[in-house]
Amino acid sequence: MLHRGQSSSAGALTCLPSSRSVRMRRVASSQTRASVLLLLGASLQLVAGCTRPTPPEVGSEQHPGTDTGPKVTLTAYINVSSGCQEATVSFIKWLEEDCKGDLAVQFIDFGDAGEGTQAWKAAGHNCMALEINGNSTVTWGSGEEERTVTFQYPAGFTWTHEDLEAAIAAARRGELRPGDAEKAQTVGLLQAKVSGQSIRVGDGETETGQLLINGAVVVEVTRNRGDLTPAHRVTAAADALTQTLQNPFKPSALSVGEVEDGWAVSADDKPVLVATQADAEAADTDAEKLANQWAAAIREGLVKAASPSGPTETP
Repeated sequence: MLHRGQSSSAGALTCLPSSRSVRMRRVASSQTRASVLLLLGASLQLVAGCTRPTPPEVGSEQHPGTDTGPKVTLTAYINVSSGCQEATVSFIKWLEEDCKGDLAVQFIDFGDAGEGTQAWKAAGHNCMALEINGNSTVTWGSGEEERTVTFQYPAGFTWTHEDLEAAIAAARRGELRPGDAEKAQTVGLLQAKVSGQSIRVGDGETETGQLLINGAVVVEVTRNRGDLTPAHRVTAAADALTQTLQNPFKPSALSVGEVEDGWAVSADDKPVLVATQADAEAADTDAEKLANQWAAAIREGLVKAASPSGPTETP
């Protein structure tokens, strides 16, 4: 039997916490306050719009710095303003759409007489050019299937739309590589028909010789050159160009140089047509400028002849 003093002492023992339990309660209380603070902080972050990044799911892969953008870039330096390359512009736009995000296209209009012209010159070009991943001359395939193409000048001179499509496909597979311009294939201009004709205007006494490419007049001559009449001159020019076009031809093969009686337009260093002083006076200019005008007109005529009218069928 317990004495009252003992009973009272036992009651005290059961009601007063031990020092250990006091420490445990203090720890629990601290943890509770920490949890409250964390919840409050998270709430403030949500209100302020600051959210913590969601960690990747188990099994997922993340590669910091991996480029998820287009695999291929195509920079098209084209005189878009002129409209003469609309078929190629349309084809490139179709390619970009067909590649479903793998191809990024940038058009540089060097005919805008502004930023496009400056960018074109800064890139070192003097004619239409396409750069695939920064290269105008590219190679793909191997062995007998290897092909090297320079994407300069309009389609039909050194490349075709089919070449461009194949090169982009190779680039998407990671199989396109920079090419050697010396090994680049070219395209023949079998569809370009050059001819000369003579017309008489005014009183019927003045003869004008006309040089035509695919039926379009590109140059007119109204003066004799020695014993050669305007008709004879343009006919000889047509024969010289036709002979040149039997082989793959580049517009850069046209040049202008001084000769004994004027300035000659030559193709592959073979004279085609000479601008004499008499021709220059008739055109109210000088012979060198006239020869350059003729060369530019012939080049443009060949470009139009080589340019496809458009994809035979838009995929």
